[in-house]
Amino acid sequence: MENPRITKKKLQSILADDPEAFIRESLARFVHSISGFLPSDLVFEATNGNKAERTRAENEASQVMPLYVAAMDPAFRHDTFAFTIFHMDPQGNVIQDLLRTWTPDQKAGIRLDPTAIMTEIGNILHQWNINIVYSDQYQLEALQQLALRHQFSIIGHDFTGRSKAKMYGSLLHLLRTKKIQLLNVPTIVSQLTQLQKKLNPMGQISIAAPAGKHDDVASVIAMGAMFALQNMPFIKPLIKAQTLFEQGVESIMRKRSQSEEVWN
Repeated sequence: MENPRITKKKLQSILADDPEAFIRESLARFVHSISGFLPSDLVFEATNGNKAERTRAENEASQVMPLYVAAMDPAFRHDTFAFTIFHMDPQGNVIQDLLRTWTPDQKAGIRLDPTAIMTEIGNILHQWNINIVYSDQYQLEALQQLALRHQFSIIGHDFTGRSKAKMYGSLLHLLRTKKIQLLNVPTIVSQLTQLQKKLNPMGQISIAAPAGKHDDVASVIAMGAMFALQNMPFIKPLIKAQTLFEQGVESIMRKRSQSEEVWN
């Protein structure tokens, strides 16, 4: 029997957005509780042939002025501290510009130094003319105090199961629509392709790295890309160079004005 409230067009839309959810919710069929989240071919396509890092001068070579977005996923004891910069181009493509990571030495029991990392991030932000960083809530209050010393602010973003699913869902959509360009860095490829989508008995979905693996870089990419979508670039006004005739007229008018001031 057909459900008069659900059209064929609606079902096709659900299938396009999330094939597994379509099988589970619309067809009422069993699906595996753990599965890969981001198709590897889409990740390879988004990174293949790209640079390992972009520069601000390269982005601003034309009359386009991007609005840069910075995001970080802080950690100091066990996990990697990840930091990235994104922007959106005039065609609506999300572009990753820079990635920095700091990893503690677990074998030696050495933790990361938050003061040194925030100093380095502050210098990078100054070069890219950024004064706000989006971040996980971890150690947020202490990090905000350090950030103020370097003239930038941190805006906390909750990393709950629901918010992470939303961020990663946005990233998946960008990959499927070929609207994102990621840096060609091995860590990016490995962390994105190993992400798993887990379904609990209540039907709730969590997205994370497998046990023993890390997703710090993947998380900061998802967060940076999501906020970059909210910042369209603007076009710098084109300043037309004066002709020799215009320069001559301006010089004559300037001298005339100066002579009148002398007589007055």
